[in-house]
Order: sequence, then structure tokens, then C-alpha cells
Amino acid sequence: MGAEYEKPTRKREEEEQLLRDFVATAPACGVPVESKIVDTTTGFAACDFTQSIGAELLVVPAPEHVEGAVPSMMDWALQVTPCSLWIVRET
Repeated sequence: MGAEYEKPTRKREEEEQLLRDFVATAPACGVPVESKIVDTTTGFAACDFTQSIGAELLVVPAPEHVEGAVPSMMDWALQVTPCSLWIVRET
């Protein structure tokens, strides 16, 4: 047969709309929510960003094929990120 199917890459505008839609589902509360997309190939930029703005939560996408609760390549994030970490799996 053919090559393995890969999902097409989303455009920046699509990513931003998905983020807005996600944030819009959060219930109203007294906690301010600021959302940003951080484009990086390493986790260090995300870590630096969270530290620079005093973030309390970092949400990151999980890779497609995950075994266990935390993907092995994201173990570093648990150790160095100066805030809570939420790893989201796409369904």
C-alpha cells in the first residue's frame, strides 16, 4: 500500500482559533486566564516563557503514541517547569 498517513499541519490561525475555543469552555471564575501559543522545538523556550510571565499552568500537547501517564520525552518538563504542567492527549 502507500506511505503511512500523516495529519496535515495546522496553520497558525487554526491553532489560535482552537486555543480561543478551548479557553472559552472554561467556566467563569475569579482567576485571570491569559493564553499564548509558544512555538518552540525545545521545551526550554516554553520553560523560560512560563518563568518570565509567572505562569501557574503550562499546557502542552502529548505526542500521538504515548505509553504511560507521562511521555518519556516530557519527563524533563516535570523536573524543570516552574509551574503546574497539563499534558493533553488529542482524541
